[in-house]
Formats: sequence, C-alpha cells, structure tokens
Amino acid sequence: MSENQSVKTFLFADGVDRFRIDSKNSSKWNEWKFPENCGTIKHLVCGADIVAFYNDLNEIYYFSKMSIPHFKINTLWNKIDLSFYNKNVIKIKNLFANFTNLIIQLQNDELIILTDAKQIITEKFTKIGINFVTCGPLSDHFIVVDKNEQINYKSYSKERILKLIDNNDDKNDCKNTDKKIKLIACSSTSHLLITTDNKLYGCGSNSSQELGDFNSKKDEFTFMETPFEKEIVVDAKGGYYHFVVLLGNGTVYGVGYNNLGQTCVYKNGTVAHFTKITHPLFENEFFTKIYCTSRGTVLITKNSDIAYFIGETVYALKGYEKGSDEKNFESYKINSNTIQKVNLKNLGYNEVVGGGWHYIIYNNYNESKCLQYFKKNICKFHSTIFFKDISIDISKV
Repeated sequence: MSENQSVKTFLFADGVDRFRIDSKNSSKWNEWKFPENCGTIKHLVCGADIVAFYNDLNEIYYFSKMSIPHFKINTLWNKIDLSFYNKNVIKIKNLFANFTNLIIQLQNDELIILTDAKQIITEKFTKIGINFVTCGPLSDHFIVVDKNEQINYKSYSKERILKLIDNNDDKNDCKNTDKKIKLIACSSTSHLLITTDNKLYGCGSNSSQELGDFNSKKDEFTFMETPFEKEIVVDAKGGYYHFVVLLGNGTVYGVGYNNLGQTCVYKNGTVAHFTKITHPLFENEFFTKIYCTSRGTVLITKNSDIAYFIGETVYALKGYEKGSDEKNFESYKINSNTIQKVNLKNLGYNEVVGGGWHYIIYNNYNESKCLQYFKKNICKFHSTIFFKDISIDISKV
C-alpha cells in the first residue's frame, strides 16, 4: 500500500456502538476513509467519545459524540480551526484524548483543552516547559510533568501536585537523586510511574485493585516491588482498572482487574501482582508496542507485523469483507475469554490505537524511511539501548 493510499483508509471497530456510525456492524471491523487531502497523519488518538488526529499541515480532524465548543458535527470527519484560539496559529506539538477531553499541546507548551461540557480551558507552561503529557483511555483527568519534574494532576474539579517518594532508597525525596521520570501510565483512579533507572512507583486510590494488592497512597508515588527490577521498562499503559508493562526483552507483565483477561494473564479474578504473560500463543513473540482500552489490551509484535486484541468486545470482532480470510483474522478461546490475532502486515497496515471501547487499525507514515529502518533493527540491541531515551529530529533525517 502506497503512502498516498495509506492516509485514506482505516479499520474501525466500535465495540459498544458508542459512535453510532453503523449500528448493524459496530463491533465488526469496518473500513472507513480519512478526509481527502488531509496530509500526513502525525498522531492519532482515541478517547471514550472522540477520535482525532493532527497532520503535517497543522490541522486537527475529529469525529465524536462530544459537543465540542465552536464546532458542529456535520460529517464523519470535522476540522478544528485553531484560529478561534489565536489568530497567529502556533504549531501543534501533540494531541491527547481521555474520557472527557481533547487536549492539544502547542509548540510553546500551551495546552488547549476542549471538553464535553462545551468549555475551552487553557493551561500555560510556556515559562517552565513540559516534559510530557499523559492520560488514560477512560480517565477524567490528565497529568503534566513539567521541566522541573513537577507532576501536575488536572481534572474538572481538582488540580494538585503529586509527589514522588523513593521509599526504597536512603534518600527520601527523588528530587535529591539523579533519577528522572521516564513515563506515567493512568487508569481511572490510579497511576503507574517509571523512572529512568527502571523503578516502578504506584499512586492513587487503587479502588478496584488496578495496582493489585499494592498499598498505594492517594497523592504520593511510592516504590513498588516487581519481578522485573533488573529489566529495562520500555512502556506502560493503563486501562480502566488494569495496567500492562512492556520490557526491553519483548515480554509483557499485567496486573489488576481481570474479568475479561485484559491483563493478558489467563486466570480467574484480579491479578494481585505484576505477572508475566506466558500463554503458548505468545511463546515465540517479541512485543514492541502495547495499548489499552477500558477493559482491553493490544499487543503488537516486532516490525508491527501482528497485533493481538485481548479482552473487551474482542469476542465480537470480525474481519471486514476485503480481509476476512483466516490468515488475517484469527480468534482463539482461552477459558471464557477471546483473543483475536490480526495480521497487520498482510492487511497493509502498521499501527493500532484504542480508546474507550473501540479500536482503530491504520497506517502511520510519520517517520522517515531511515528512522523506520533504525527502529526495525534496534531490537537486536534491546538489552543495552532504550528507545525512548534516544531523541531524533526526523525532520532533518
């Protein structure tokens, strides 16, 4: 599939008919089109009630059941004109979506938050700067880690600072050490933080044991013991009440609420501790990406060849007409749960994103061929090199 073709189509499965695009086939994989002349997609996000992307033309397109202020939903895809906010439009840096918000990060580190309460909220970090923004697929809040390593929790009704306490070290406050925050994953009520020395810290109410039996604190990240302390943590994602962690050696660990097998650990009941997925179906797989929906998880293999969909609504997902042969969509029953194995390579796609209760398969060509080759071959060095610590300006490649 050529690059020009790749920006035109995607596969969409709306597990609970949230968007009501095609109620007869909502839970099946359906082929839909991106807007014409929409440029190259830089980043695509899914929230509970919105799907959106921004492109290399500094435009944002979305479809949604949210009532976004200033914009009417007339077609499947609608454009957000940022000139309503500032006539001198600043370039978009990133885009995020959660249960209730579409969050736009500008290059000057201003945030524009479009809410389903028909509000526009702005947050300015222009003086301090932003390290990263993160949120969960069904969280009603988001987190901003600024350049001072301050963890800013923001929601409709609450704004507070979360502390990182190293209760596994002689030095109590992490700010007194050389370690820095690598990433944070969010569930609905809890958070998982990973530092650059690959230590895990938990925070939040843990109301449905999304952190297992960990004794977490509401506003403080405290150290969590794990069975993979000597491994490099590549990524972590949170669903509504579960977390999964991806390691540099290609393995995945899960913890939390597990009624649909969404932790990828095939046992009944909540998974109380981080547990490695060991099912024979994954025995020879090397995973390089993970995503979470409400009660679902997606695991993607090296080179983006295969995607495994586990948990919520997966039992109803079926192949669309052009690719419904068994080679591209295979389903497996494990206990009372279903896994769907999708051959992305055969279908001509290379990326998956999920939010709320739905999934999208599409093509991400937001990388130069040089960088794609680099990432494809870096896996052989996974024991000594960590991807996210490498910063490359692809515009100069």
